[in-house]
Amino acid sequence: MAKFTSMAYKSADEMIFGTAKKPVKYGRDFEVGGGMVYPEIVNHPRPGSEETKKSLMREYEKMTNDSMER
Repeated sequence: MAKFTSMAYKSADEMIFGTAKKPVKYGRDFEVGGGMVYPEIVNHPRPGSEETKKSLMREYEKMTNDSMER
């Protein structure tokens, strides 16, 4: 594992939320550190909703729609 003895930035004023000196690109043109901030949505279904595939799908659909409305 690499050891670092100094910061990448000379000053804290250079550090801007959502940006990085070396942005990382993932598939489908998804870039972390390029200036755009993407929220991470992690859905946790209610206990009991997994009893049937249909009820679980309905639960995930509702959670996704609710979070998109916010």
